Amino acid sequence: VAEWREASRLSLGVREIHDWSKARGDADDPLLIEQIRTKILPRRGISARSDEILITNGAQQGLSLLSQLLFSGDTTVAVEEPGYPDFRSLVQRQGARIQFIPVDHHGVQTERNDGSAQYVYVTPSHQVPTTVTLSSERRVELLAQASQFDQVIIEDDFDSETNFLGNPHAAIKSLDVDGRVIYLGSLSKTLSAGLRLGFMIASPELIRAVREQRRLMSRFPAANNQRTAA
Repeated sequence: VAEWREASRLSLGVREIHDWSKARGDADDPLLIEQIRTKILPRRGISARSDEILITNGAQQGLSLLSQLLFSGDTTVAVEEPGYPDFRSLVQRQGARIQFIPVDHHGVQTERNDGSAQYVYVTPSHQVPTTVTLSSERRVELLAQASQFDQVIIEDDFDSETNFLGNPHAAIKSLDVDGRVIYLGSLSKTLSAGLRLGFMIASPELIRAVREQRRLMSRFPAANNQRTAA
């Protein structure tokens, strides 16, 4: 709390206000983008350019934007079972079909992925709701299947920082060389859920499309909070 108060004080300096309060269309705070790119992503083993990063109102908005853009009645989305109910609701709202893949004590059972889904949604760091961590072997297998079956993986890494038992596994995105993983992260657990700050890592083409979709909804997350977080 003390650090956030100090960062808030700094962000309310005259020079800072003149910077973050000016009209900039749908652009995010470049300082926050740079901090995510250089401070947060390397901890997850991810390298990304600034045009591959989008700030969202929490990871949930990222999931909503992706659902609106990518899912339709012709789409099948594979999800963990048991899994995150709010994402299932987003899939259903778009009229897409859901394929359930069971979860055991090593995470989602990749051998049950038969390739019929175009998208595979996973929460590998702390699976919702079991909290198990997806094993390294299955992360590699999931990527191999994505290439084999022409699938896209949506990696919801909202809770990667909550780790108390050794070093965390590298993100699936860190192993991705073919651009088959869309990565979603959040500052809700490290700072505060009330800030509603998250981020998405994807190809520049997809980020541009999602940014346009976000512009129609909310332009961008609150600029003052973006600067304070930066």
